[in-house]
Amino acid sequence: MTDLVLWAGPVAKFQVPGATVPGAKEHFFGCRGDVTEKFPHCPTLADSWLDGGGRRLPQLLASIGLNEADVDKIYLGAFSAGGSAWKRLLMHPDDRARITAVMLHDATYSGGSAKNPKPIEGFARYALDVMNDPSKLFVATSSSSPNGTRGSGDQVLGATRQDIENRSGVTFGVGGALPVSDQPIELHTSPRGNVIFATYGSKGGGHGYHPKMAPEYWQQVLQPWIAGAPGPGPPPVVPPPLPRDNQLRTVASFLIGATLGYGAVLVVERMMERA
Repeated sequence: MTDLVLWAGPVAKFQVPGATVPGAKEHFFGCRGDVTEKFPHCPTLADSWLDGGGRRLPQLLASIGLNEADVDKIYLGAFSAGGSAWKRLLMHPDDRARITAVMLHDATYSGGSAKNPKPIEGFARYALDVMNDPSKLFVATSSSSPNGTRGSGDQVLGATRQDIENRSGVTFGVGGALPVSDQPIELHTSPRGNVIFATYGSKGGGHGYHPKMAPEYWQQVLQPWIAGAPGPGPPPVVPPPLPRDNQLRTVASFLIGATLGYGAVLVVERMMERA
């Protein structure tokens, strides 16, 4: 049996060197969110794996010459529209059960409009599973890069987190730090520390910066976690400020260092999911 790293989106191995698991077999499903003749469409690709029982993983594995008996742990990585492939796969409980970790790099798009962003159901379901299973990990970064009339990655990830909190009755911790060189402007972490949502806004130039950060996230967050190191753990939840006339007012601030000046924003069509 072999461990397997599966990437999806407009991304290739040379763009995310080291964003993997040592000893694992790797496969990249190159796809985009817009429909073109040149590139596969991420949602359509994911739907091509759908079988009669509602699962996608068996057909995905078959498409690369594997079956479930060949594979031990499966790690999913996604950039941009690649998230629209994995959100579909993660809808079925039997497929979710086979996934050890999900690493999303600004891949939470297509959830509602910019004025009314909607949570992504497949990711919410996986997060709820992970929160009850310390053997699994879910990490997502996001940016504020615009996505036409749809919600940005930051907006949709925030809506998804709120949905997870509402359904679980658990509030994520706010703040803290990750073992990466460029800290998010906002960090939300589940109580066990194995669901990590890192919001970056426009840092590094936005959307195109996230694959540049991916190798460090895999090497400094995922790989130590696989080796048995504990997750970052959540800081205490920060309460809202009390009225000014109350001398016990609490103020929380989280200021991160200078924005790096590189990382081009990719064409918006690569982010958009039109199905």
